Amino acid sequence: MVLHGFRPQTHDIDLGCSTLLADELEQQGFAISLCEDGTRKILYSENIEIFENWIEDTVVIISGVPVVSVDGLIQMKQKLGREKDLADIALIENVRKSRQP
Repeated sequence: MVLHGFRPQTHDIDLGCSTLLADELEQQGFAISLCEDGTRKILYSENIEIFENWIEDTVVIISGVPVVSVDGLIQMKQKLGREKDLADIALIENVRKSRQP
């Protein structure tokens, strides 16, 4: 959200990882919960969650950092369906509308 310019700052970071890395993190004892689709969510720290095989659409590079495209971000947040993600989707759509000529 920050790298795409939808927010000036964030209090948490959501990352995606491969199944291999999720396996390693689980073996290291990180807290794991299952998402509705059966993939794992790893609580890496208080402010960092890592989602197994969590990528939709394409990856773009912003300021040298690989991030999911805006459309992919919306799809991912729709899948999570948390209240904060639905609010983020509304924010993204409002900002997109305001940016249109």
